[in-house]
Amino acid sequence: MSYTTIEAIYAADYLKTQNISAEVLELRSLRPIDWDAIASSLKKTRRLLVLDTGHLTGGIAEKSSRVWRQIIGRILPARRAG
Repeated sequence: MSYTTIEAIYAADYLKTQNISAEVLELRSLRPIDWDAIASSLKKTRRLLVLDTGHLTGGIAEKSSRVWRQIIGRILPARRAG
């Protein structure tokens, strides 16, 4: 389990104390990537937060935006921190 995943789990646990539900997906690789899991979560929550300590371009954060557009059908405002 990666450091970022552990931090995401801590964040989800904290959010639960605030009555906010968060789903954590641990995606260990880009090839193969579990697009079905991402799509399922997007359909359920209509929200997406990607934590990626890798490069700003070519990483999971950039690639998952493609799924967002396919599932939700539009581009919504996004924020990126690097």
